[in-house]
Amino acid sequence: MVRRVESELGPISILVNNAGIMESVTLEEFDEAKFRRMMDVNLMGAIYTTLEALEDLKSTRGVIVNVASNAGIGTALQGTTFYAVSKAAVIALTRRLAFDLAPYGIRVNAVAPGWVETDMTVGGRDAEALRSFFRSRSMLRMTCLPRHVAAAVLFLASPDSEYVTGQVPVADRGGSDSLTPRLQAGGGRPGPPPLNPPRRPGRPRARSSSPTPSPAHATQPPPTPTHTRTSSEHARR
Repeated sequence: MVRRVESELGPISILVNNAGIMESVTLEEFDEAKFRRMMDVNLMGAIYTTLEALEDLKSTRGVIVNVASNAGIGTALQGTTFYAVSKAAVIALTRRLAFDLAPYGIRVNAVAPGWVETDMTVGGRDAEALRSFFRSRSMLRMTCLPRHVAAAVLFLASPDSEYVTGQVPVADRGGSDSLTPRLQAGGGRPGPPPLNPPRRPGRPRARSSSPTPSPAHATQPPPTPTHTRTSSEHARR
């Protein structure tokens, strides 16, 4: 693959390690074959491709962008622990390569997306139900599409980020608040974050300085802000 790119386009100056898979592997039903497959594709794929392109990247003072996942930082989704392990390894690889390759002028960064709607991630399931679930777990209440991740990759690969290396920006609609499990009533499973913050108790007003003091009155707490969706917050399919 690398040799074909070189023959058609010349020396490689930008390498994006984007190949990745996810298998549901739990502690109770650990499947070593599935785990090894994730490590082979998600981690070793990035390592082998980087090694093959390394001489070109040195000669061009190039850029490497790895596609990791917010799972590598930690999420509350069940059944993704060993997928998270593979992506945490990609994040560690990114930071170590940034250190090792800095003398050659090579920048190495990664992007850590959350759930991105693709044919693979939907996998024949109810797409709208998945969108609703992941919107409820994010600040922006929107669906992440491939173009959103591509924009972050493009920035890290461009001269606009020439001062950035060893970094892993998270692109997940503000979904990192889901790192802390919130248990649904009686369900024992992580639930979506509350939309509204708890009310604060009111504080009494100061007493009047007039000769006949008026009774103290408790101020009303400010209205609880609510999140109103607008059409611009919904990503188009």
